[in-house]
Amino acid sequence: MLIVRERFQQVYPIKFYLEGAQIAQDNTTTTIPIDGAETGTVTLTIPTGTVADPFTIIAVVDDGGGGVSTVDETNEGNNEYDQEINLADVTLSVVLNPDILIANNDAICDGADQVIGIDSLTPPGATATYQWFFNGAIIPGATNEDLTVTQAGTYELEVTYQGCDTTDEIIVEFVANPIAGTPTSLVECDEVPNNGEAEFTLSDADTDIIAGQPDTFVTYYETEDLAITGDPLDALASPFTNITADTQTIFARLEENVLGCYDVTPLLLIVDAAPTITDSIENYLICDNDQDNTEIFDLTSKYDEIVNTLTDITLTYYNTEADANAAINAITSPDSYTSPGGETIWISAVNLEGCITIGSFNLVLGTITNYVEVPIIRICDDSIFDGFTDFDLDSQIPIITAGDPNLTVTYHLTEADAEAGTIPSLTSPYTNIVNPEVIWVRVEDRNNDLLCSF
Repeated sequence: MLIVRERFQQVYPIKFYLEGAQIAQDNTTTTIPIDGAETGTVTLTIPTGTVADPFTIIAVVDDGGGGVSTVDETNEGNNEYDQEINLADVTLSVVLNPDILIANNDAICDGADQVIGIDSLTPPGATATYQWFFNGAIIPGATNEDLTVTQAGTYELEVTYQGCDTTDEIIVEFVANPIAGTPTSLVECDEVPNNGEAEFTLSDADTDIIAGQPDTFVTYYETEDLAITGDPLDALASPFTNITADTQTIFARLEENVLGCYDVTPLLLIVDAAPTITDSIENYLICDNDQDNTEIFDLTSKYDEIVNTLTDITLTYYNTEADANAAINAITSPDSYTSPGGETIWISAVNLEGCITIGSFNLVLGTITNYVEVPIIRICDDSIFDGFTDFDLDSQIPIITAGDPNLTVTYHLTEADAEAGTIPSLTSPYTNIVNPEVIWVRVEDRNNDLLCSF
C-alpha cells in the first residue's frame, strides 16, 4: 500500500531491488492525494539457487532510477520498504502416483475405473487448490486431489498454494479388452413328441467367439448381467438343455487369462422339430402266391402312410435299428426289395432342417394254407352252342374255403385286380367272354389279415 504524505501527482514510479540491483518496477495507476493510498500487487520471480536464502527485497516509491526522487519531498527517508524472504518457508512440490503401465503389470482393463492422485505433497497438509488436465487440456470440474479416469493418456495435476504453483503428471494405460466374435447360432433337433427342448454342446461356439485371440477362454451364462459379473459358479454347464422352448438366447463371456478383461456377446439356441411320422406303421403284407417263400416288396410304397401329411421328408430304409441310427448300410433298392418276410425294416425320416425320426414296420409274407385251389371249372354249353354260358362261381366257394367261415372269396378278371381287391369284383353267375377264360380268385383271412390269389 502506498500512502502519500506531502504532495501528489498523477503517477509515482516504484522500483524493486535485490542485492543493490533493480529486478522489477511498477507504477501507481491513479492520482493519490495527500494522506491518500493505493493498493496493488506485483509478481517477482526469484529463481532458487541464484541468491542466498534468506534474502531481502527493497521496494522504493517515487524512485526515478538510481535512488533519485521524481517528487521533491521534505522527508525523502520514508520511501523505502524492506521485505525479508525465506524460500524454504514457501517451497511447494507435488508427486503423483507412479505411472500405471501395461509393462509394469499394473494396468487395469479398458473401461474400468482407475483412481489416480497425490503420492506426496510439500508442505504436507497444505490447504491448496487443484486442477487436473488430460493430454494438456483442462478437465472442467476436476478440482479434487484424486481423479477417477477411464481413458489412457497423460494426466497432469496443478497445485496452487500461497501464490505458488507446481505440477506433476502421470501416464495411465489400460489393457485392451478382448473382442468377442459373433457366433453362429447353435441349432439342435428335437425328438418326437417335440417339446421344444434339446441338448446343446455350448463349446461348439467357442471358435467363433474367440476368433483367433490367444490366451482367452469362453464361459456361458443364462443372462447378460450374470455374464458381466462372471462368477464361475453361475456359468452354464455343457451340454446344456434349453429352458425356454424352441429358442433361447444365452450370453457368452470371452475373457483373457491375465487380468480377466472380458467382452460379452449373445448366443442364440434354436430347437428344430423332428418329423412326426406315423406311429405305429402298419405291417407290409404280401401273399406268397407262388409259394416260393419269397416276394418282392416295394418299400417305397409305404411313403404316404409313413409321412402322413408332412412335406419335404426323405425316407431311407435299413435292415437294423443300429444302421438307421448311424445312417450306414442303407437298402440300395427299396422299391424292389426281395424278402422272405418275417423281418423288420427300419426307416430314417429326415426333414429339410436335417432332423431325424427313426421308425419301423414289419414285412409279412402271407400264406393261407387252409384253402383249396380250384384249377378249372368245366360245364356244358347251353342250348346255343356258341362256347358261352353262365358259370355259378358261388358254387365253388365252399370248395375253396373248405368250410372255413373266416375265409372270404371274390373273383376278378386280372391278377392285378385280385391283388388290389378291385371293386366291383365278378358277380355270380358269370358269363365267360372267351372260351376258355382265366379268372383270378382272391381269398382273404379275416382273422389274420392275409390275402392270396390264384
